[in-house]
Amino acid sequence: MLSVEALREIVEPPVAVGLAVERSSPDRANESRLGRAAARAALDAVSAETAELGSGPHGPRWPDGIVGSIAHTYRTAIAVAARAGDRDALGVDIERGSRRLAGRVIERISTPDEREWLRTGDEVMPLVLFCAKEAIYKALSRFTPHPVSFSDVTFEPRTPGLLVGRLVASASPLAGEPEVAARTLTRGGFVVAFVEIEAGAVGPSSSLSSHVPTGPIARAPADGGTGRR
Repeated sequence: MLSVEALREIVEPPVAVGLAVERSSPDRANESRLGRAAARAALDAVSAETAELGSGPHGPRWPDGIVGSIAHTYRTAIAVAARAGDRDALGVDIERGSRRLAGRVIERISTPDEREWLRTGDEVMPLVLFCAKEAIYKALSRFTPHPVSFSDVTFEPRTPGLLVGRLVASASPLAGEPEVAARTLTRGGFVVAFVEIEAGAVGPSSSLSSHVPTGPIARAPADGGTGRR
């Protein structure tokens, strides 16, 4: 079973993490409620003040002075949060570990260099890569004129549980080298990816949107189709 203690293997302070699990039907309304419950737990851990997660046209809004990210799938939701002075942005994604991506979906989400190492990797690695790209999207798209796409970043595995991605220049809001690390975890029947952008890493010219992306770039169901969450 996934636990906060397990998530702490990839999410370190001062970033807070929340987890919510539902034992009943995994319908979309319940998943949304679970996401807010996980966010509430993360907010309670990061702030002594009473701060509520708001609602916007594109999804939940984090309170002023807080950055965060939410992900949910099949009765389980996780959220990460931090003070804006500690991190510029956060991104997290979770998928069921039993999910397998169809070949044409793998082609869509990966770059040629990524497909080279995917061919020799474990069968779960396409899903790990998908999670990492979802987390990048959630962390960075609020700073860019257009959402970060699958082809905008190329990851390579460095050590177990660590992917390092290089962004194309047009998609990078970072002031320095366009590299981002994604820490990953396979535990309790789930795959999780987490991205954090250190405070001050985003360049001053980057545009900040009014909402924080919480959904993925695109869903990739087992039948190989894609669509917005």
